[in-house]
Amino acid sequence: MPPIRITREVHQGWLSGNGIACKCRVELATKISPGFPTVRTLDIWIPEKPPEGNYKVQVDGTTLDVQFKRGSWLEAVA
Repeated sequence: MPPIRITREVHQGWLSGNGIACKCRVELATKISPGFPTVRTLDIWIPEKPPEGNYKVQVDGTTLDVQFKRGSWLEAVA
């Protein structure tokens, strides 16, 4: 069985959209399995639960389009 590699990165970021603009903590986890597509998951922590909808999160000079839906964060597919 080929090795599976998982990396986790934790960053400070800025979340904006749907009436929210605040600092946030962003965790990016990447799972790399040979022969399979790379899977990246995103988790964002802010002081209160946001309403469902579309947001932008800025992390290390990069802006990601994200969506909060059914209690989880999803990265928008380009």
